[in-house]
Amino acid sequence: MSVVLVGISHRTAPVELREQLAFGDAVLLEALKELVDRETITEGLIISTCNRVEILATTSKHAMDGITQLHEFLERRHGCRPEMFERHFYSFTDLEAIIDSKPLPAADPPITYAIVDKARSLLGFQPHTSLEVGLDRFWAWYQAEVLGK
Repeated sequence: MSVVLVGISHRTAPVELREQLAFGDAVLLEALKELVDRETITEGLIISTCNRVEILATTSKHAMDGITQLHEFLERRHGCRPEMFERHFYSFTDLEAIIDSKPLPAADPPITYAIVDKARSLLGFQPHTSLEVGLDRFWAWYQAEVLGK
């Protein structure tokens, strides 16, 4: 399994391109269902704001296959050719995709919580891992991958 992220931001793309690749509230759920095909992309998250469009996903294949799948998803979804946006995109895999050492902007909340109520009601999502087991697994992963212990 690999974690992959592709995106554009106000630092990499003009506003016209960000607007073309944006996901409105009305289509976000449908887009997420299309993104997660359960073959290559097993989990997904779409972030679409005025400053960025990012897709974070886990893939059962090689990381580059996942990145290719995300690019193809955007091409299909927005009807645009890759040459229109490929030079503006950034992509990260595995730890680079999930570890960001930049300080939070002042407006960001210092603590966030994952609440799955909306995913449960809209998507029928049901977590299969208890909080205790999940925290233990996360801490073991964090120690091994991030802290190198």
